[in-house]
Amino acid sequence: MATVTEENLLHNCDDGTLNSNFQRLFRALVDVVEKSRNEVRATSQDDNKTLPELGSDSEGGGSSDEDIDHGSSDLRVEAVEDLNKELKSLEIDEQVSTLETLIVIVEYYVKSGDVEGFRKNIRRPDNFLLSRPRPKISDLKTMAENMEHQKLIFRAVMVHKAIAALLKYEYKHKPDQHHQQANIVTPNDAVSGIIMSMVKVFHLCVSTENDDIERNSYVIHVIPILYDMLTNLREIRHANRKYRADCEAWGLLFIALVHGTLAEYIEMQNVLDTSVNAMMRRFKKKSSKHFIYGLSCVALAIAEVSVGGGNPSEMMNSGVKSIQECADVPIWDAKVNVVNEVRKLSDIMGDYIS
Repeated sequence: MATVTEENLLHNCDDGTLNSNFQRLFRALVDVVEKSRNEVRATSQDDNKTLPELGSDSEGGGSSDEDIDHGSSDLRVEAVEDLNKELKSLEIDEQVSTLETLIVIVEYYVKSGDVEGFRKNIRRPDNFLLSRPRPKISDLKTMAENMEHQKLIFRAVMVHKAIAALLKYEYKHKPDQHHQQANIVTPNDAVSGIIMSMVKVFHLCVSTENDDIERNSYVIHVIPILYDMLTNLREIRHANRKYRADCEAWGLLFIALVHGTLAEYIEMQNVLDTSVNAMMRRFKKKSSKHFIYGLSCVALAIAEVSVGGGNPSEMMNSGVKSIQECADVPIWDAKVNVVNEVRKLSDIMGDYIS
């Protein structure tokens, strides 16, 4: 087996990409998470049945959106002429809808490296949607899909962020008698929609189909966006607590892996360590009955290898055991498929700790 020293593992490339030693292991972890997500979803027609319990409203994996300027909560409608002037001042020559115009402005600040401009403008698309007759969620999803097809990755991320904000704003706890059959966004619908948007953002960030140079230019800004989306999820009241809490854990896993994409392995470990310890405190011995606990342990084992700390072999074994014994994935074949993928990952990990 190949021997990789801790010094090599801790060496990150100056351009922010994954170092060559750890890249194979991290990519294998990402593949396992994506395959696991697909396996778990396939075991139920209802996502609610595949994502059980994690925690309370207040507890989480770190600061939610400290890199985003909350600023004014004014929800005024943006004047088209003002936006056109702003586009001209930024030397942006593009004919798009008002919502996309606001997203283009945020994208401009990202590409230009203007962090302050990013912080001040990041919530403008959300505020625009909440200050006027609101579009259908389905229309926004179509808009995001179209941007993905056009390789406008950051714009697609921003639309998914807007979807999360809109879902939090639109959900209804107890629809009145006249709206029982209407297309009401229930609390569980809102939670489900937000986590699925986070899944999409995660996939856009880690997909090997996207150019590395372009990806690294915007992924660093995606982490505060994901935390903002997670905050929206946590603020959905009256949702099934078990379902919402487990979605929180999935969200933290996605955030941790985006840190890994940026070679921020210490941050990746911290997020996963917080999530795993939170589940252990809440559920004690029952934590191992949760699929997301097992998968988070597997990811934490890889993070521990990357920073040379902890006991990755023990953490990996705990993760495998939890996936085998979890109660929230009732289909045995799905567990077997995930465990087989994790064992392949464990074999690769062995090359790094030998």
